[in-house]
Amino acid sequence: MQLKILTIVYDLDVGGTQRAAQNFAAAYFKEGHDSRVLPVYDDGPRKNELQALGVIVYDHGELMNESLEKILEWAPDIIHIHRAGGTDHALGKILKTLKKGETKIVETNVFSVADNSEEASLIDVHCHLSEWCLWKWNTFLERRAFGIVVPYLVLPENFYKEKKEVVVEARKRLGLPLDKFVFGRIGQQSPAKFHAEIYFSFDRLYRQNKDVHLLMVGLPPHLKTEIETLTSFKDGAITLIEKIQGDDQLRLAYNAMDCFLHFSAIGESFGMVLAEAQLCEVPVITVSTPKSDNSQLEVLIHNETAVIVKDKKDLVEIMQRFCDRKYPLENFGKRGREHILNKFTPQVLIPQMNFLFKALKENRDRDFIATHFKSNLKKVSIDHLKRIGHGSYSLPTRMFLLLPKQYLKFSHLAYLAKKKANGVSK
Repeated sequence: MQLKILTIVYDLDVGGTQRAAQNFAAAYFKEGHDSRVLPVYDDGPRKNELQALGVIVYDHGELMNESLEKILEWAPDIIHIHRAGGTDHALGKILKTLKKGETKIVETNVFSVADNSEEASLIDVHCHLSEWCLWKWNTFLERRAFGIVVPYLVLPENFYKEKKEVVVEARKRLGLPLDKFVFGRIGQQSPAKFHAEIYFSFDRLYRQNKDVHLLMVGLPPHLKTEIETLTSFKDGAITLIEKIQGDDQLRLAYNAMDCFLHFSAIGESFGMVLAEAQLCEVPVITVSTPKSDNSQLEVLIHNETAVIVKDKKDLVEIMQRFCDRKYPLENFGKRGREHILNKFTPQVLIPQMNFLFKALKENRDRDFIATHFKSNLKKVSIDHLKRIGHGSYSLPTRMFLLLPKQYLKFSHLAYLAKKKANGVSK
């Protein structure tokens, strides 16, 4: 069944959400669907890549009304929207305009924020990137809505393990030592995506083990002053690179690492970098972040492709174990690639999306759709997920896991009280 599928995304810049939207739109096109894209606020480098493939990309901004008229004339069967998740009246207005006749709307809710507005009722199915995300969304949902788990789609063609001589050249070009154990972190230049404990833990490790090096790509500028005070940085054991563009250069950067060292201040709703690192057969160390997004528990496999620690205090210990090869790092890498290929590629996910779209077009009920997906029609639990990881959670994290709603409410009130007190003191 060939369908007309419109992908809507905020813009076509280089972020993970934009990459996922591009991947889905491209996969729909390659599957034989009439796949088109509408960026809402801006385009970006991904526009040219989509157009080169043959995907139509509509105009945004001042030309939005003209684009909407063209889309209505085209009459899409499915609208697949990629958004942060919360109430968005501008986006809601677009959806109201486009949802005509039998058009169905599917949302990929990137951060699993519950939208309890009236406009959210326009969405037929809410897709979440992991079981953890589905639980988070369902916990704070105040209306009846249908949620399922559909992770990001990963295109594996450009990410793979390079030959040894290529890795040597990549390290030389990046200014990395050939005789050290290299930890690496690649991320967007956002304070939310980096955690200072990455370089603090590395510095503590360096003071007891000089045979290590840290590569950081995309470090937010305001953190540079802090990192420059570290002994390891002063000794030249940390390499900072502002940005790496293009899959070929990214692949070489991943391959230059012995371990992908990951810690995001807001966790990961999916973690495209985790998927890419595993495709390049790079073992991973990460930190579980239950109070934020926490899909790393599912995109990685603890003790098979990565080591997940429950508390940042255990990072140095696990990093040293990696340096000492106490874990089978080569096996971690191979298993990581297998894991991504078996769970997150078009061959796996596009048949699922075809099933979902066909069921929606045929007006099949939610119970029928739920037989093929993990959904909120049954009790959503993270009991099996919160046990994953090395060590133990801190007391605040344990309190959150016990009473998530109450914990967040209390934390917000405490934040407001502190803010007010600081204002009075000034």
